[in-house]
Amino acid sequence: MSSDVSNPFSTGGGGQLFEAKVQASFLLHLLIGGRVPCLPGGSVQSVRLQAKQAGFRTDDVVVRTLTETGTEHRLLAQVKHHAVVTASDEEFCDALGSAWLDFNNERAFAQGLDALALITGPLSDQALQHVRPLLEWARTSASGEEFFNKVATARFSSDKKRAYLQVFRDVLTKVAGATLIDDLVWRFLKHLYLLAYDFDVQDSKNEADV
Repeated sequence: MSSDVSNPFSTGGGGQLFEAKVQASFLLHLLIGGRVPCLPGGSVQSVRLQAKQAGFRTDDVVVRTLTETGTEHRLLAQVKHHAVVTASDEEFCDALGSAWLDFNNERAFAQGLDALALITGPLSDQALQHVRPLLEWARTSASGEEFFNKVATARFSSDKKRAYLQVFRDVLTKVAGATLIDDLVWRFLKHLYLLAYDFDVQDSKNEADV
């Protein structure tokens, strides 16, 4: 096992502390053999922090795991304490743009095996009710057509979910420099996770774990 550690990137004292605690939680998984979110069960082989020099754009935490059958998986995570899923939020757009670049880089990301994550503080009710289910629908859909039909279906879906899907599409279009076909948007979203850590709350479960 190996661990590549460097100082956490900081845009402010609070953000630095939050990022350091998130990174420490993944290092703990390495030490105790814990289960890494977003990936199939397996042993943690390495945790790399601030991995841009290794060719990753989603670089705050890169975790490599190995399943019992010998299949390697990686989680590429960006930590943005105050990110909000809107096209005007710079932290969200920056994280999504980095994830998109990694997603299209075969050296950094293996589609179908690896996962991308945006890690934030406690999520809003809107994110819990609409954004997370939207990403889960992408993962449980067999095709882009099925996914977009789910989102468009009245009563099954909602205007909020459709609005959030448009946010993802708008940001990805800006990053890619062209309008993306539905299938490509779906394939990206099925690899994307939105994770929340409650390190802001004293005596929280996440706080106790580190």
